[in-house]
Amino acid sequence: MSPLGLLQAERFPATPLSAGAIGPALCERAVELLDKLRRTEIVPYVLESSLLNLAQAVATRMETDDFKNTSGGPFVLTRMRAFTAASLAASSAGAVFQNVSVKPIDNDRNEPLAKAPVLLPVYLAVDDNALVLDRPHVLAPDGSLGVMVREGDTAGTTDLFWAFLGEVLYGDLLSAREVQELIALGLYPGFLGREVAWAQVEAMRWLFGDGPRCATLAGEALRWALRERVADLRQKLAWAERSTYVFGAGVIDITTNAVTSLPIGRFRNESGSPVALFRMNLATLTDAAASAAGAVFSNVSLEVYHSGPNRQLTKSPVLAPCLVGIRDSEWVFERPLVLGPGEAMEINAIEENVNGTTNVYAAVHGEHVRGLSAAELREAVSLGLYQPWRRSYT
Repeated sequence: MSPLGLLQAERFPATPLSAGAIGPALCERAVELLDKLRRTEIVPYVLESSLLNLAQAVATRMETDDFKNTSGGPFVLTRMRAFTAASLAASSAGAVFQNVSVKPIDNDRNEPLAKAPVLLPVYLAVDDNALVLDRPHVLAPDGSLGVMVREGDTAGTTDLFWAFLGEVLYGDLLSAREVQELIALGLYPGFLGREVAWAQVEAMRWLFGDGPRCATLAGEALRWALRERVADLRQKLAWAERSTYVFGAGVIDITTNAVTSLPIGRFRNESGSPVALFRMNLATLTDAAASAAGAVFSNVSLEVYHSGPNRQLTKSPVLAPCLVGIRDSEWVFERPLVLGPGEAMEINAIEENVNGTTNVYAAVHGEHVRGLSAAELREAVSLGLYQPWRRSYT
């Protein structure tokens, strides 16, 4: 009997997931969401804003429009990062100040993300100026986040720069609510090495087992088509040839209050096969010297694009210490960004209103993946079938 014919001969009762089973209705919903997810492109995305010379002992709201999701797809927030300064300078960025409290807000839901303003040194990790969310927070297209800021009764000039980092889902297939469902079901690609459904043998046995699983014939047909597609992608990944690869370049003495582009040709994929990018590293120098490099300077902002598909990875220029960690000068992508043949990363540097000599160097790290097309590799990334090696252990 055919797999679809079996559906008419046998029914599976809804059994708790803890018992290793998924009920027919939930299984059908999971298959529907996975089919949408595989046809969705997931791309890193960053929102940033600033407040200068905070008023003491007064609550101030950062500009809402700066934190509006204008990407066109759901925004999946995975971390927040901040930088504080008395003034920007061509010197290494440091840990956040002790005199600023913040209260992030989801404006769409009118939902605060903290009960009351929280002091920065206990809201963020002081070694990296960042808060990594244990569960991603999803923002709908055209939705916005906000940050209420309060400077303690401390005499001094304090500037605050704040960034929301995460990723956007392109393709107009999944709503924000559906992305939340995927995350709740464990079907969204895992973050920071957390286990996803593909590693849960019992769950996958039910989703892709031989017997009927879905409530309808249409659901069963989609489940078998998805099962075949997953098997095809897994086989291609198993046979693919991979080799580490890095794109890198720099510019000398960038212009104050103007955009200086790093040479795009140095960041173009001319290999003929897709490259999966895992992270971007940044260095800022006043002069090349035989001495240890420090954290990124606070007087440089970055605009980053994925040219070809023309994707903005930063909605606006983002201050360097808000984009990369002060500990390692890295912006780690939650999942690989696929650079197809002929496509490039475009990185623009802006020296803020600081008159100094600033040299900017950037590199994007990843690997060649030969044996799949760029579209197939993006599909594997969206399904969580392809993950960087070191992310499994982070």
